[in-house]
Amino acid sequence: MLRPSRRRLRWWIVLALGVVGISVLGARRAGLIGAPTVTVVVHQVALGLVEETLTNSKAGTVRAEHRAALSPELAGRVVKIPVVEGQRVGRGDVLLRLSDEEAVANVRLQRRAREAAEADARQACAMADRAGREYARISQLAAAELVSVAAVDQAATDRAAFAAACEAARAHVAHAAAAVTAADVVVRRTVLRAPFEGIVAAVHTEVGEWITPAPPGIHLPPAVEIIGPGALSVRAPLDEVDVARVQVGLPVRVVFDALPGRTLRGKVTRVAPYVLEQQEEGRTVDVDVTLDAPLADVGVLAGTSADVEVIVRSRDGVLRVPTNAIVDDRAVLVVEGDRLIERDLRFGLRNWAFAEVTGGLAPGALIVVSLDRPRVRAGARVRMEPERVR
Repeated sequence: MLRPSRRRLRWWIVLALGVVGISVLGARRAGLIGAPTVTVVVHQVALGLVEETLTNSKAGTVRAEHRAALSPELAGRVVKIPVVEGQRVGRGDVLLRLSDEEAVANVRLQRRAREAAEADARQACAMADRAGREYARISQLAAAELVSVAAVDQAATDRAAFAAACEAARAHVAHAAAAVTAADVVVRRTVLRAPFEGIVAAVHTEVGEWITPAPPGIHLPPAVEIIGPGALSVRAPLDEVDVARVQVGLPVRVVFDALPGRTLRGKVTRVAPYVLEQQEEGRTVDVDVTLDAPLADVGVLAGTSADVEVIVRSRDGVLRVPTNAIVDDRAVLVVEGDRLIERDLRFGLRNWAFAEVTGGLAPGALIVVSLDRPRVRAGARVRMEPERVR
């Protein structure tokens, strides 16, 4: 039989072991003992620039502000194409010729008709002059009472008739001259000329082919396309829900696949007053952007794809956090000691890179930006790894 003192000592030992066990269990459940250390990438919160931006819903395109899809105004057979794709042309240079044999023959015919009308007019007007002189002579004789009144009336009638014939003949001359002009216009329409200085972008016909203008309501490909090389802009579609926030004059950043690693700046110069509806695609509104540097000077060609970022608003010198550090669109994980603490924040402007913090955080705080790593959550014990600055 154990003595009372030894029984009491044994009871205290059991009690102490129980308390220790309960404490260890509680610590394990609280993550204070035995929890693995997680390595996280941290970002030190500081002041900086935050922008509210909009991006195009699909790739934009570099467009030539001066671009013409040209076809002759007449139907005819192509006899000459003196240009090739990529060739630089000046205003008025010949791009294409149609057969003009019939048109030239008609010009000759109309000129002969004009010559005949001019001869008829000369004859009629000469007769009118003669009739005028005869009337004057008869009038003098009538004053001397050497001819009858009837002779005077006849002379007056003849003078009026021949004068009218002269006027009619001159009208026929004018008509014939207009017919010559119209025939010359037809001849000129057999030649397609460049309306401005530019580069031949495409030729859609061949010598010997018969081409015709497109009837109303029917789209036919043009014979020749030219673009003005010096005036290029970017057109990009924005989602219809964003159009209310876009206005002419807003600053823009543009990047091109053709110029990797380079960003050009410009401004919005036009917002389309209508919404485009395309099958299997969202409704969009086109926005035109003119860049500060001429695109032709930086080696960008018409038709190049472009990504546009419109800067709607911006604030500099504000507290900001990386957008990829935000948890559930409301909080960040802050490192305090060797633990992660979830802290709710209030946000202002934001974009894909940074979000403005208007409350809940102070400059210098260390927040986690590697949220995709396993076991990164509030309460975890962490080892910090500095953020790599790109």
